[in-house]
Amino acid sequence: MRRYVALSLAIACVLFTGSPAFAQGTPSPPDPHSWILVDHDTGAVLEAHDDHARLPPASITKLMTALVVTDRLHGNPMVPISANAARMPAMKIDVKQGEQWPFETLLNAMLLSSANDAAVALAEAASGSLTQFAIDRSNEAMQLGLADSPVFNDPAGLDDSEWSNNGGDLVSARDMAIVARAVLTNPELAPIVMRQRYEFVAPDGRTRHVINHNKMLETYSGAIGMKTGYTTKAKNTFVGAAKRDGRTMVAVVFGAPSPYPKAVELLDRGFAIPAAAEPRGDTMQLHTLGAVHNEVVAAGKTSHRSVSPFAWAVVIGVAMFVILRTRSRSTR
Repeated sequence: MRRYVALSLAIACVLFTGSPAFAQGTPSPPDPHSWILVDHDTGAVLEAHDDHARLPPASITKLMTALVVTDRLHGNPMVPISANAARMPAMKIDVKQGEQWPFETLLNAMLLSSANDAAVALAEAASGSLTQFAIDRSNEAMQLGLADSPVFNDPAGLDDSEWSNNGGDLVSARDMAIVARAVLTNPELAPIVMRQRYEFVAPDGRTRHVINHNKMLETYSGAIGMKTGYTTKAKNTFVGAAKRDGRTMVAVVFGAPSPYPKAVELLDRGFAIPAAAEPRGDTMQLHTLGAVHNEVVAAGKTSHRSVSPFAWAVVIGVAMFVILRTRSRSTR
């Protein structure tokens, strides 16, 4: 009997004290590949890890798609559905080739339920083709101030060999933070990303709805959006924003085992830092596509207005005065 007791104790020692899982506790999940925390209001970068690395963004790239299509498709037009858009894989809202969908419906479906078919339809309507939309997104990325040479090929964030356009996108966490801040300042997009449900009437006459995939809207105090993403290649990606006591924080996470824990940790740290104590050594400038375009247009208008009819009259008058005075001197 004593031998059995001793043997049992020995086995217990191995199982409960010698095992790394019990001796050291349950191992924590691995950190995401990269992340960044930014104060939206001041642009101060409060924390970052490998934030310049270009990585596949999955569906959070739809935030950039939303900025570009909103800038280009003014007036919320009806959007035609191509065969290419209709064939996109889930997530999707099952658009059909030849249908016409309202811009607003597709935009909400893309941002809330991450509809890939909606993203492709919007991109084609904005630029005529996915090839041209890739060029347009890259050009407007420069205007937004994205500085880590992002690759924008696929408006939906697909990155596989079967469905993606040219292999998909590569974006840094820092550049996505710039995009996120632009979305939060866009009066059309900011209300959408914090919406939990959107109801609409489909072309077939049925009333349908989409639900926001971002669970932090229900679980994190002050959450105001923004976008989840996942592919096998990218793993979980996430852009989260929250507002507390008049301050807004933005967290971007790439390559996470789960989309929310790191974002929650980052946002909590941001709100714990008093505004006066924020580091100011690394600060982002805020750009918005509409503002950039308006400034360009305004500059063009100003240059034309500077040569008004009155100004031309003054110039001609002065020139005539100089000519006449020169002639009078020469006849003396």
